[in-house]
Amino acid sequence: MYINRRTFPTRIGRGEDSVSIMKTGAERLGWKPIYRILTSHFGTFGQVQLELEFETMADYEQFWADFDAAPETAGIMAQWLETVQEGGTNELWEVA
Repeated sequence: MYINRRTFPTRIGRGEDSVSIMKTGAERLGWKPIYRILTSHFGTFGQVQLELEFETMADYEQFWADFDAAPETAGIMAQWLETVQEGGTNELWEVA
């Protein structure tokens, strides 16, 4: 199993908007992995984290290929980029 952890610094006052976009962004796809959206209670202010679970590396690659190819993705990403700042992380972890 793999966990894709993506961390995003949000613009001041736009954290809730970024969470909302994350919740609806993948809803348009026919298949979506198990996911969690996390906001910091203690720690870095204005940070949102997305964790996606994939059984195989092929599932990971297929999900992101489908997301990139979906016609709605450009509109979703335009909205998304209004809520986040540059930076963040994109990690892929294998569950031991």
